[in-house]
Amino acid sequence: MDLDDADLRAGLAAGTPDWAAIYARFRTPMWRSAARVLGRDQSTLGNSADSVVHDTMEALIKKTQQTLESAIPPDVDSIEAFLRRATRNRALNVVRRAKQKEMVPLPELDDSDVLGREDDLEEVEDGMILDQLDSQLDLLSETERAAYNGYFKQRRTQADIAAQLGVSDRWVAKLCTSAIRKLTIAAGIEPHDTGR
Repeated sequence: MDLDDADLRAGLAAGTPDWAAIYARFRTPMWRSAARVLGRDQSTLGNSADSVVHDTMEALIKKTQQTLESAIPPDVDSIEAFLRRATRNRALNVVRRAKQKEMVPLPELDDSDVLGREDDLEEVEDGMILDQLDSQLDLLSETERAAYNGYFKQRRTQADIAAQLGVSDRWVAKLCTSAIRKLTIAAGIEPHDTGR
């Protein structure tokens, strides 16, 4: 480990990473990782390798600010390998989202298909419940609120929300579950029986 690496690790251990130095030192290998995943025609995905690197760094900085400890573990074997893996994962999420958008056609509805089916009634009931829960949103943490709004109100995928928050899809599911639990208890609504 050279002196620069030792200085970077000292900042990570103290919870005050030198993000400018990290970016300057590792942006090229991060860019290569993103470019390999995105391929040559990055314009079809709506994201370039540069924006993936930027988004990765931004997510790491936000996570460090939220948790008050470095998003890059100070004891990681290789800072470069960690950053390349994080960038690669974010680029893979970009590709997955692009494929989901291509493959899922929106259903076409006519006026006669708006209400009347059981699914439609459940959707209306769910909407009414969500409106009741909205009055309790101040009980949630910022990340729980972002996950709740993204998933239930904006109908975004867990992967999309995870990319925005810089967390895993599984963590988004936990945030949503926690948010619903807190909101339903506060609103006095019984949650649906999941059979567990």
